[in-house]
Parts: sequence; C-alpha cells; structure tokens
Amino acid sequence: MTALASYSHLRSRLQLALAINAVIIAAEFIGGWILNSIGLMSDAGHNLVDQGSLFLALYAHLLTARPASESRTFGYHRAGIIAAFL
Repeated sequence: MTALASYSHLRSRLQLALAINAVIIAAEFIGGWILNSIGLMSDAGHNLVDQGSLFLALYAHLLTARPASESRTFGYHRAGIIAAFL
C-alpha cells in the first residue's frame, strides 16, 4: 500500500468512526431522555468527549498530510505528535 493510499484509508476510517460515534451519541441521549435514564445520558456525554478526541485525531491527520514549505521544512508532521500528546 502506498503512502497516499494509506493516508486516504486512515482518513476514511476516522470519518467512519466519527459518524458511527455520532449515531451512538444521539441514540444514547434520545434513549436516556425517553427512559429518564441519567446513566444513558451521562454515557452520551462521555462519548461526546470521545468524539472530540476523534475530531482532534482527524484534524492532526489532515495537517500531517500537508507538504513541507519554506517556513516548515519538515512539513506539519509535528501536528500528529502534539495531538498524540494531548
């Protein structure tokens, strides 16, 4: 698998994970609201924080794909390192 193919593959997997997690969040929150379950709604909130982590991973992945420039000779590779640290 080439580098470009693996980049596209990882990006599509992250987007799929974001979509699936969004459906789970909505289902848990709506189910918790209907059933008056604080446990389900709190788990939806927890998954919402996980959604933020997935967004951060996708954003860092998109940044690392940028080519090197004159001011950033190594490109944006460090964006992935900083995102992993967070």
